[in-house]
Amino acid sequence: MYNDVDESSQMLARCQRVQRVFSTKRLAHSQSNKPLPPSKWTNLQYRREFFEAAEKALGLQNKEQWYLISASQVRELGGYRLLLLYGNSLAKALADTFPEHNWQFYRFLASPVKERATPQQPKYENMTEAVKEHRQVFEEFARDKKITTFDDWYGVTWHAIKKWDKNQMYPIIRRYYDNSLPKALQVLFPEHEWLPWKFSRTATNYWSSIDNCRHYLSRLALELGISSMEQWYSLTKEHIVNYDGRGLLDHFNDSGAGMLMATFPKHEWKPWLFVYVPRHTWDYILSDSTQTFCHIISSVWLILMSM
Repeated sequence: MYNDVDESSQMLARCQRVQRVFSTKRLAHSQSNKPLPPSKWTNLQYRREFFEAAEKALGLQNKEQWYLISASQVRELGGYRLLLLYGNSLAKALADTFPEHNWQFYRFLASPVKERATPQQPKYENMTEAVKEHRQVFEEFARDKKITTFDDWYGVTWHAIKKWDKNQMYPIIRRYYDNSLPKALQVLFPEHEWLPWKFSRTATNYWSSIDNCRHYLSRLALELGISSMEQWYSLTKEHIVNYDGRGLLDHFNDSGAGMLMATFPKHEWKPWLFVYVPRHTWDYILSDSTQTFCHIISSVWLILMSM
């Protein structure tokens, strides 16, 4: 572990690296008595320049590694006033500054407790060093457990991780990856496209994101050969469960139709055409105007004519 003097000198060196990249007139570094006022940080270009300079100072190689950075680290680099604009939320600040990147909020470090290092977990000079060391630990685990393909990781259980005799992975996942194996694998092995729903458990509120639901359905469409919105009417619960979508189905109260209508709200759905008609559909139809009834009749007629 570093002593307090070493930590202070290293932080000062980091701030100076940011200062060299990001103009001294723009950077509100921690030693300045006149930091940039909040209004300056509303300028998108100012924010982008600051974060890009911070990336270099922290040794980040790509946007994915921001998930490992805490808000306190950004404040120490001079981003105090910037984070104030976003309620001290690094996730919101990055999402607003780099909207072209598909941020997943659940992957960020959020709790101050997670930002503290324990005696068993060393501090790293930068996140490149941390990722390199963590990947080596995961690769050693894979060798011991005969994991030969990326897909084999989907079957790894928490029990196996906790009982591993080396006992290195569990504290690393808890400290650096929000206690999430999927998050750790996404950061450490970005060359593989990980499918979070294939793990034994997904992150809390994972299915609350419409983007996550659409990601799952896009893969399911490829699996089932679905190429048009009309073909979704033939989707069954068995299709979803067989493609590891039990959690998604549970999120929508076991209703595949409800899930589709919520995920693609702009499509003009005809609920009566689903294999499993959503609850209360007929009550709504009977209380609606004659126009809805005519839609049903025309739909049935088209089906009969196509047979």
